[in-house]
Amino acid sequence: MQVYSLSDKIYKIITLLLGIFWVIDGILQFQPKMFTQLFPLKVLYPLISAQPIFLRLLIHTGINIFSSHLIIFNVLAASLQLLVGLILIIPDLKDFRITALYISIIWALIVWVFGQGLGMIFTGSASFYTGAPGSAILYIIIAIFLLFPKSIPEYYMPQVAGLILFIGGILNETHMFWTKAGQSMLLNLYLGNNFVLLNVIEIGILFTFGILLIIKPTKILGWVMVFFLLLIWCTSQGFGGVINFPNGLATDLSSAPLFMLFIVPLLYNNKSYLLPTIFDEKKSVGIINRVVLNKWFFAIILICIGVFMGFIFNISVNSTSKNTVGVSNMSM
Repeated sequence: MQVYSLSDKIYKIITLLLGIFWVIDGILQFQPKMFTQLFPLKVLYPLISAQPIFLRLLIHTGINIFSSHLIIFNVLAASLQLLVGLILIIPDLKDFRITALYISIIWALIVWVFGQGLGMIFTGSASFYTGAPGSAILYIIIAIFLLFPKSIPEYYMPQVAGLILFIGGILNETHMFWTKAGQSMLLNLYLGNNFVLLNVIEIGILFTFGILLIIKPTKILGWVMVFFLLLIWCTSQGFGGVINFPNGLATDLSSAPLFMLFIVPLLYNNKSYLLPTIFDEKKSVGIINRVVLNKWFFAIILICIGVFMGFIFNISVNSTSKNTVGVSNMSM
């Protein structure tokens, strides 16, 4: 009987789960409405709105090409996703896994740009709670981990997840989410006048989880993250729209379920710390290195960066508003 190490088991589990996600995406892409103009009109073209001009032109061109031969391209897209998923799932096809992972990276990059508008991160309306930075970029990162397990061990995945959560907190500092309309987009609830407080809580949650995953990733934190991701998948992400299957326009399960793959190494870990050497003061040389590599100093720096980015966003919005008012007065 062959005995596998813990890393081997985690690698196999993540590979299997990634394959299942790709198969689900392929099945969703075969929904009848995907072969009609409803798909580009309701899913793709809205991505162009509020994008920077250079991205707007690029995305618009790609969508036009896809729409001009919709049935052919949709069959190819769905088949490719199914093929990648099946190769990752079926043990007898393991010799093709590396090729499949490289293909998945290329395809996911195309989807991220033309099918998800780069997660809408340049529009001011992107939020981790609604799926930013996009499931496609998560596919890419996970595939890179699986392609280079020795150079980038899987136990770094929770820390990468922490960084993404921290960036998600910064995205929630944009002007839109300090308004009632922005919060209504995130939470389908009666908000009253508590939308500012809600955004502070939402940002605080993302910053807290992000920093903890980076400096102190534990098994308990992993299970808390699973619950948190399930919660936002049910509420803010509406199950990715898959509840309308087979008559829907959902292209994937959304980002929250896929994000759980970054947490898998934590769930199989019995230690409190996954990466003790990164913030190990005893192994650092010199007082400067000891300060810089101290995990709590690192946490404080991250919080300062997050607060600073919030000020930058608000200053830029205020200056833009003043310029707009000035132009309006001149036109009058």
